[in-house]
Amino acid sequence: MFSLNQPSTGGTTAVFKVAEPNKIYVDDDDDDDTGPTIYIAVFVGNRVEKWTKGATHGIQIGDECRSCSGVSVDREKNVYMSESDRHRVLKWSPRTNTTTIVAGQTDERGSSSEQLSNPEAIYIDQTSGIFYVADSHNNRIQKLMKDSLEAITVAGSKTDSPGTDVGSLADPTGVWVDEETNVVYVADTLNNRVERWLPDASKGDTIAGGFGSGGAENQFNTPNDLTFDSEGNLYVSDTWNHRIQLFRIIDNHPCTPTSTVRPEAQICQDAAPYDPCSTNEACSCLPLMNTNNDGICASLYVKCSELISCANNNRTCYRPGHLCVNHSRCHSTPLCYPANMALPALCPPISPMKKKWSKTSSMNHTRRSHTAMELINGKVLVAGGFDNGAISNAELYDPSTETWTTIASMNDARGEHTASILMNGKVLITGGLASHDFLNSSELYDPSTETWTTTGSMTNARGEHITSILPDGKVLVTGGYGDGRWLNSAELYDPSAETWTTTGSMNNTRSEHTSSVLANGNVLVTGGHVSRDPLAGAELYDPPTETWTTTSSMKSARSEHTASVLMNGKVLVAGGSNYSYSLNSAELYDPSTQTWTITGSMNHARWKHTASVLKNGKVLVTGGFDHSALNSAEIYDPSTELWTTIGNMNDARGEHAASVLTNEKVLVTGGSRGGMALKSAELHKLIALDDRHR
Repeated sequence: MFSLNQPSTGGTTAVFKVAEPNKIYVDDDDDDDTGPTIYIAVFVGNRVEKWTKGATHGIQIGDECRSCSGVSVDREKNVYMSESDRHRVLKWSPRTNTTTIVAGQTDERGSSSEQLSNPEAIYIDQTSGIFYVADSHNNRIQKLMKDSLEAITVAGSKTDSPGTDVGSLADPTGVWVDEETNVVYVADTLNNRVERWLPDASKGDTIAGGFGSGGAENQFNTPNDLTFDSEGNLYVSDTWNHRIQLFRIIDNHPCTPTSTVRPEAQICQDAAPYDPCSTNEACSCLPLMNTNNDGICASLYVKCSELISCANNNRTCYRPGHLCVNHSRCHSTPLCYPANMALPALCPPISPMKKKWSKTSSMNHTRRSHTAMELINGKVLVAGGFDNGAISNAELYDPSTETWTTIASMNDARGEHTASILMNGKVLITGGLASHDFLNSSELYDPSTETWTTTGSMTNARGEHITSILPDGKVLVTGGYGDGRWLNSAELYDPSAETWTTTGSMNNTRSEHTSSVLANGNVLVTGGHVSRDPLAGAELYDPPTETWTTTSSMKSARSEHTASVLMNGKVLVAGGSNYSYSLNSAELYDPSTQTWTITGSMNHARWKHTASVLKNGKVLVTGGFDHSALNSAEIYDPSTELWTTIGNMNDARGEHAASVLTNEKVLVTGGSRGGMALKSAELHKLIALDDRHR
């Protein structure tokens, strides 16, 4: 054990009998209590080893990693490894057990943007998936966007020559990045120093070492790695001095850019620039540039001439005690504003801000993969789902009292089924999984009698399918999985006859896809998967001819995503999974041109989430999974094609349901977290500015 403030009395061997271990990565983000997992780049052994707590030997990860010199792990547990002698970086996927090249070219040393020369340390931005590589023999740090083989130099000269000046590096082997500010820190090995490079800078500055090679406290002898702790203290692996050097932060102003709001500052949520926010009329809301929807309530009694511009990325300030804000009355570009002008003593709040999410009464039963439908009387019917097996119970939520009432159960227990509101007000439930068998049965719920009756059965048993209400009132069911196979079949339900008939089959088998009824009456089906092979293909169903035609494919293959029909007639597809990693990308389908275009990406990658079109035309996305359940939520604005994060839900959840109520609130119910089904429910209300400041 050790203390930062006391000398260590000894260490414990966590991993032993490893042939020349190089870089390590400690993953302490597991959900269980088994302790951290250690990944080791074994230089002589030509591999990456994974060691769990208490293990007596390591497990090789992926293929051979020749002269393995770097290792890191992203939040989806993909393992990145630097294969120094082959001048490339590999990524091993635990989902597919495959190893792919993500940077460099095999056995080709070079200095182009797509080449590396003896790569060393790897740093991964866990939020964006961007990763950084210490390209040691090219004397630079390379930044690679997710799924791109072309890199950008963020530290070091644009040539491959070493140097001792502030614009050069010499054989850098370690890299660490502040994910909030994008400031890059480098173990500049042969220059025996640690360098800090600000975003878009052409030179760095030395924050440790730089006094030649030696054993003094201000010197290094071949530093090869570095990291920071949560307090901002710097640790450096000082190789040939056989020590780890600790450099403590010396004051309350970190050397990284100011990027967080002082805890006592008053925050404006979802406010427009210069909105009133205080009883002091000299104070107004100034949007913060490092958040998506927040600002500070600040006094405007600061001369424009006293303000300096934010850093080149227009998000951060390098002046201590300042925040990057949008202050267009002073300048068209963001400015650094003194945080002490946003104190409540100077700008007293008008009233406490309302929370966007509020808990409502919990359901009577825990459930996930259920359905939730708003009835014509305004109540919400929740039915079925899973809780240690399929369940048949159902209940009603009354928005006026915020209470749940148990009603008659369905005739069949089922989860991963569908629910559709018919034109006569009844609810049609179809298919799903009952314990171990997929169902072809259907049943109707009558709100006037609160009873269930069986109706005609589908031709094919299926779950993970999709239903759509056609303009003529019939119900189209497509795809899914049943009877041991993925389906491309489709069927039509006629409410007047209560019968199913087969209709034209889709061109592709698929499950966990989406379907959207377009303004012209056609149905757009997108994505899904076949045997965990994600699909990018899309096709259109024409109800009058009962035929399918392929349309242009999405830009990204995805399954377990969402699709929302916007007020302008376009379809927004967001998130999902490609079974290698979760997606945060989004794209728009234009029915008039039958083409897809990329739109703004979500702030969080997610799958098994919900998407709800609000009365104002915006789209609210909630929860889902990205390795673990999420409590984050965000809103898409079609006018700007941008996503804005909003307050987090009270509970992280995926496999849940969301319903837009007549009172404009959104009800979120159930789902799962950590493998356990939930019965909690909560409400979201989009707060108007006049409500918030009244």
